[in-house]
Amino acid sequence: MPDPSLLDPALKALLDSMAESGAAPVESLSVQEAREFNEMFTALGGEAEDVSAVEDLKIEGVPCRLYRPLGSSPEQPSELLPVLVWFHGGGWVLGTLDSTDLTARSLANRSQHLVVVVDYRLAPESQFPAAVEDCWSVTSWLAHGGAESLGGDAAQVSVGGDSAGGNLAAVVSILSRDAALALRRQILVYPVTDVANESASYVENGTGHLLTTDTMRWFIQNYTSPDQRSDWRASPLLAENLSGVAPAYVL
Repeated sequence: MPDPSLLDPALKALLDSMAESGAAPVESLSVQEAREFNEMFTALGGEAEDVSAVEDLKIEGVPCRLYRPLGSSPEQPSELLPVLVWFHGGGWVLGTLDSTDLTARSLANRSQHLVVVVDYRLAPESQFPAAVEDCWSVTSWLAHGGAESLGGDAAQVSVGGDSAGGNLAAVVSILSRDAALALRRQILVYPVTDVANESASYVENGTGHLLTTDTMRWFIQNYTSPDQRSDWRASPLLAENLSGVAPAYVL
């Protein structure tokens, strides 16, 4: 188990509180119970900051939510804004537009981008590659000119996501390269890049820090079948060619 003294005090206090409450590990819950717990957990994130506008819409049939940063106006756009397409985390099983709201607002204001959050289909109801297909459909539509109808610059589309969302952003970046569709950048926040193999961290950091090895295995089993896990669209690290993709910022 990792050394708990290395944790941020606020995070350590949260983990200690969860341990004392007897909260069940995610992998012991039903999918619905896990989703309810995730929504409750994300509700602890604090107050939402103001943005210029929030709009629910569908892009290529996929539910999305658009955030306009403070200082921009959909009625009187002074210029087209760059676009960030954001894919939420949650192990391809958890996460909603609402659970991503605080993050999206912050991203919009601090980057001065239009932020489009994609409510991609979740596993196990819709397994791999459903999430990939949804994320690619939205990104492709925006970058092929659709962004301009929203006040965005189709020539300045970036993708990003956290955890499983980082996985999807990396996959969409490869798909974009193969389609000769130029993305501005990819922002990968602790991305999952290989679901076919377990790295040393699955042993070294596999217990005690909320996201455990057993929880990761539960997510992966819900998302993919064993014979799909070496497909680069599930494990982008295993793609034969990683050259020519959008510049990546990996956190």
